[in-house]
Amino acid sequence: MIVHNGLVPFLSMGDYQSLLLRLTRHFQSGEMAHNSYTRPAVWTFKRVFGDVPGIGFNDPRAPERWVPGLKLVEEIFNVRSPEVAEMATSLAWRLMLGAIASSTILSRHLEAAVLHYRF
Repeated sequence: MIVHNGLVPFLSMGDYQSLLLRLTRHFQSGEMAHNSYTRPAVWTFKRVFGDVPGIGFNDPRAPERWVPGLKLVEEIFNVRSPEVAEMATSLAWRLMLGAIASSTILSRHLEAAVLHYRF
């Protein structure tokens, strides 16, 4: 299991694709997981941390097109977990989390989901 959390915004798209190719070629099989970083998330990241080379990607299946044999197993939205719902202390917070959780598009763009791949 390869976990590379928080790395994607700091790599150019070419470097990220190269890393995935090298990892999947080095190991015969395995799994990997990392936070997703959509283009809007990376845009925000750049405003907070300065100029980072990452551009992000909106389609969690995009790496399947870049790396032969890589398959998306699961896209895990943290906002949909019962633990997050329990933390919502106000009605407004519960309604906002409920709206985000009910929409895959909103979940992808407003939170860092975990992308789980197998190769």
